Amino acid sequence: MGVTDIDCIVAATADQSDSAAFRSVEAALRFAYGQRHRGEPDSLARHQKRETRGAPMFEDAEERAAWAGAIRRRLETLSPARRSVLVVRFAPRALPCSCRRPCCSGWAKNAEWTEACADLVELCIEAVAGQLANRQLRAGIVRKWSGERVNLGILAERCDVHRNTAGKQAKLIRKWLDRLEHQALKEADQCLVGASN
Repeated sequence: MGVTDIDCIVAATADQSDSAAFRSVEAALRFAYGQRHRGEPDSLARHQKRETRGAPMFEDAEERAAWAGAIRRRLETLSPARRSVLVVRFAPRALPCSCRRPCCSGWAKNAEWTEACADLVELCIEAVAGQLANRQLRAGIVRKWSGERVNLGILAERCDVHRNTAGKQAKLIRKWLDRLEHQALKEADQCLVGASN
């Protein structure tokens, strides 16, 4: 089953679910952002195969790349900030590395995720408008929001910022990021629901 054989990427209604490639927008985003630089199917690809309907899909590397490309092409209509928040939320932070160098831990930073995170750090200054915003503190808050383990108290101390100030800025930035993610998911839903051609 190829990209052109499916009626839609994500089903708009329950009636369309048999002809859709993915059950949810989140599954489609996880697939598209996790697909890059990937060779053979891994446990994530096998899990995503279970989340699809109909005949087995994504068996072939070219087919997986075509699906990821089709989803990403549709997401290009989103604003850069909304694309960045989706990358930070759904792309892996690191990718497997097989360079076998002594200095390598087997994982390499995902450049796309790192760039999107840096973009959000610069853009979130509007969330704390009128306040002194330390860049390192903002970066830590964005990383914490994305799921990394970041101790806000230690981060505040490292940035020479009072804990209460760091807490207030974290609250404002998280609210801004949540709002941005909600808008991005809503727009991504509109981009991915419908015919795949």
